[in-house]
Amino acid sequence: LVGHYFEVTDAETLGSGYFDGNAASARVLAKLGFRRVGAERVTSRARGAEVTLNKMALSRAGWEARDAG
Repeated sequence: LVGHYFEVTDAETLGSGYFDGNAASARVLAKLGFRRVGAERVTSRARGAEVTLNKMALSRAGWEARDAG
């Protein structure tokens, strides 16, 4: 999906995120090349509480460098 996103858009960055405590999502995003760019407190309807959302970003150049390696 990430490759398709960069193929069909002119965007230079793809954003994503994960909630604190979700180590599996953090690992998947890191493996794809996403880097942490910040955090914010948000309300999780599923948890019924405020949680920390770790914001991640992947640049087109980062994706292409990963794909080439």
